[in-house]
Amino acid sequence: MLRAEWKKIWSRPVMWAALAAVLLAQVLGGMVLVPPGIRETAAQVNVWAGPMDEPWKARVLDAYDRVWNGQEPSPEAYWAAAPEERAILTVVPDTEFVARLEDHVQRLQQWYAADSAFDLGKIETAYEPLRTAAQQERLRFGLSPAGSILAKQSVMAWSMVLFLLLLCSNQFAVETATAMEPLQSVSRHGRKRLFLAKLWVCLLSAALVWLLGNGAYALTLTAAAG
Repeated sequence: MLRAEWKKIWSRPVMWAALAAVLLAQVLGGMVLVPPGIRETAAQVNVWAGPMDEPWKARVLDAYDRVWNGQEPSPEAYWAAAPEERAILTVVPDTEFVARLEDHVQRLQQWYAADSAFDLGKIETAYEPLRTAAQQERLRFGLSPAGSILAKQSVMAWSMVLFLLLLCSNQFAVETATAMEPLQSVSRHGRKRLFLAKLWVCLLSAALVWLLGNGAYALTLTAAAG
């Protein structure tokens, strides 16, 4: 029954056309989100790529003191500086990565403290591997433009949502539209097994569309931003 339901929905040309529209929307969305000059910016920042150990921190802070006198510049001074000088300002905050991580964990604990049912120990457990890696200087610094855009999760894939609404609404309405509902209602396992089969098809289709859509999105960002 599951296979029959799968063939029923994916044998319709309209679903393939809708899937193509989703993938096209993801590609166009990825192209729009790429800021101008992000490849060049990443190249300047990645001059400082490497293990985040004490010698690395010393080099970054030395350059910060030499170029910016250890102070945040004004907007005018920032934009008047060379790209490689501006890149230093992107790197400097990560010299205090452990302190920033501890501050983030503390903020999360304060946020969830009001919920007595929430186990705050889960936060410590979740971040402990990252904290340990940072303290043991096992982290590496580097900037991936595509990865940074993906991490922000700033755009809702409405095309995927609309596609899944179209898919599921058609999947659950086809028996009514074809006058098969009365026949199924008197069969021994018709309604229950059919409902479960349709539900599984919708879930599997949602997973497939999510993978294809986000794959197209990630490939577009990687090709456009690096």
